[in-house]
Amino acid sequence: MGVGASAFNSLDITGQHFLIIASDSGPLKISLASETETRVIYERPEGEGIGTHETRTLNSDSTSIIVEASIDVSWMILAVASAVLQGEAGPGETLPASEASLSDSCSSANAPGLNALYIGHSFGNTFAERLVEFAKSFGIDGHCQKIVLRSGNENGNPQSLWTDEIASSEIKTVIDDGDIDLLIMICCSSSPADVSSYWGISKWIEYALDRNPNTNFALAMPWLSNPKRFDNAELFASTWNLLHENIWHTVIRNLKTEYPQTEIFDIPHGLAAVKLRSQFEAGELDDVTSLVSDNGSAIFRDAIGHPDEILLDLGTLVWLGSIYEIDLLAVPTGDPGKRIEEYKVDLRALAQAILDEEESLLVE
Repeated sequence: MGVGASAFNSLDITGQHFLIIASDSGPLKISLASETETRVIYERPEGEGIGTHETRTLNSDSTSIIVEASIDVSWMILAVASAVLQGEAGPGETLPASEASLSDSCSSANAPGLNALYIGHSFGNTFAERLVEFAKSFGIDGHCQKIVLRSGNENGNPQSLWTDEIASSEIKTVIDDGDIDLLIMICCSSSPADVSSYWGISKWIEYALDRNPNTNFALAMPWLSNPKRFDNAELFASTWNLLHENIWHTVIRNLKTEYPQTEIFDIPHGLAAVKLRSQFEAGELDDVTSLVSDNGSAIFRDAIGHPDEILLDLGTLVWLGSIYEIDLLAVPTGDPGKRIEEYKVDLRALAQAILDEEESLLVE
């Protein structure tokens, strides 16, 4: 932590790590210097307000950190070993992650549940994990969930997962068994407004169908990261809707045309965050005390936008309803989520409204 310009020598970290950078204003420039080169990893222009940044994964064992900033800029740099936060990053972060199988011993062959594989970043994997519990609570036996996680949108989108040799090999190993019923991928590409940049989805569809022609595909659309950069719920919603309806729906419609015999559908769990924020700012969400907090009573648990409990529960209901097309208003046999029955807001009704809205938007 410091103020103004500074330099730190001999960063003593062995193996993969990343840096979290925060400042109260700009200008600010952070560089890494080794024996052979100096490169800028973050640059913030002049301006006020708290700003944060998470670097890509770093591997240098002996590196100097150079901070260039005006005398009135306060900043903090935190070096974190990647293993510490494995699987906990969002679209704005980049950490390595590994394959995780939540249900190796189960089989969906003689049950209504699906053998599902989620590939992507951490704005989707927590819902994939929780889906096992929710499916069972709603009387859906045999749901099997496998996960291959690469943290950060840059590493977790379908295109990057296809080109990353290690990640691609992990995913193909699971698919090669030929028993995956549902492959779940998540938005977005590195150029989210360019429909052609989503070519990786087709690559994975082709590969999965070659191993199992009956594979179905779900394309999950999360909310926008760093929610506080949007001044209000209206801007947060309009920006998400623009990407979701104009780009993501176009991608889905194109895929449906390309693969007319294959089931391809959307999981709009990003709308869960949009709806919750809108209700919160309108004073209609008594279950939430703040937009972002780490005390368990917010919509997002950190500035990056990782989901807090209420968003996790609502988002998983959206996943469940999208995948299994069940009546979410029916009383489940158990109590899915941490406290689904204790919320003052009716999460099942809100989730069903999200699904109904999505269905109306995708009607040809």
